[in-house]
Amino acid sequence: MEPMDLTLRLQRHSGLTQNERYLRDYILRYPGQVARMNARELARASFTSPSAVIRFCQKFGCRGWKDFKAELFRAAAPARGEALPDADFPFTADTPPAQVIDAVLRVEQESLAQVRQALRAAKAHGAPVVAVTARPGSASGMQADCLLPLPPMESNDAKISTFASALAEKAVLDVRLARLFQQDYARNVSFVRADAERLVEVRLL
Repeated sequence: MEPMDLTLRLQRHSGLTQNERYLRDYILRYPGQVARMNARELARASFTSPSAVIRFCQKFGCRGWKDFKAELFRAAAPARGEALPDADFPFTADTPPAQVIDAVLRVEQESLAQVRQALRAAKAHGAPVVAVTARPGSASGMQADCLLPLPPMESNDAKISTFASALAEKAVLDVRLARLFQQDYARNVSFVRADAERLVEVRLL
């Protein structure tokens, strides 16, 4: 099997199930991340299952995920553009300022693209999507079944930082966490205390 042929067949195959389409779309959209994933990680990221990943690979003539990935990326490597910067360390001490800007923005854009993909996949699987946003008409807001609105105090572009929205977002999530915690208060308190005791024991080792 020619590896590029595998890429083309992924793009053109019309007989895929819904889960297989989720896998195909994720693999083609996020090759950098997929190259570092095992079958279980890919299943979690694409809202499928490890067994669905294996069946998907076998549909394309591979024994499993490891063989599929080797075939796909052996051909795709020369064709892929510049790799996405490392999200943990997107620049070094010697990186020129212009490249620092480009690296940080590329990481942020990729992060938002993956959030959008995850929202769409979750909704397609019937999971309710909740958006915390000051822009109900944004891409994430339009995908949501429930909106937890933030005060639209800031400009989208001209601002020093997210002074208001960052705090408001944390407040909304903190209140939501508090209400969820209350639903099984005794059990959750017991878990928190047991976890704290475990951490103390670990520190004493």
